[in-house]
Amino acid sequence: MRPSRTSLIAIVLAVVALGGAAWATLAPLAVRQDAAEVQSQARTLAEQVADACARGGETAVELGSACAKADEVKDQPNVAEPAATTTDPAALRSAARTAVESYCAARNGCRGANGETPDFDALTSAVLARIPAPADGTDGKRGPGPSDAQVSSAVADYCDAHDQCRGPAGAQGTPGINGHDGAAGPACPDGYELRDAVITAPDQTTYSGKACVDPSSSTPPTDPPTPGG
Repeated sequence: MRPSRTSLIAIVLAVVALGGAAWATLAPLAVRQDAAEVQSQARTLAEQVADACARGGETAVELGSACAKADEVKDQPNVAEPAATTTDPAALRSAARTAVESYCAARNGCRGANGETPDFDALTSAVLARIPAPADGTDGKRGPGPSDAQVSSAVADYCDAHDQCRGPAGAQGTPGINGHDGAAGPACPDGYELRDAVITAPDQTTYSGKACVDPSSSTPPTDPPTPGG
């Protein structure tokens, strides 16, 4: 059944509207996923108009310039597929480095025992290896990149398994100088010597120590020892 003139005119208007929208707006942006669908609809309508124009007669005369427009729509190139979004490696590395520095900022710079901070570039590379790959996308688009939380989690997982990402231990320092000799202790009275002894404290507990005793009897003096000089 051949379409009526009215329906053909409506088809022509639809072709013009859809064709203009698809290529004047969608194609330059190349980001709308429905661009290909709109293009397909426009071509279907254009084919109907072109078929009516090919039959000639009064209908073709009425359509006039719409015949050329239909051919133009049919010959339009395919709308480009939306460009796949990718994660910028430099931006991801920068985010990982920031997360490493934030982790170490709360841990004295991840310094080792009296040592230096670790190699942050090496830590960043190790962390990047633990960041999960982006999930599969849909409709031809790449899935989203890792979130800030995933990056921070990768830092914590790596550092927790590697001594909190501490740097190497510091070099042994130079030994300090010897201190001054202390003052001389009390001296035993004449005739007594300082020897090992078991000393009884006021609370009757005993302990090993030194005491002034008479060499012949091992008894202590009756007077307290005099200060040494």
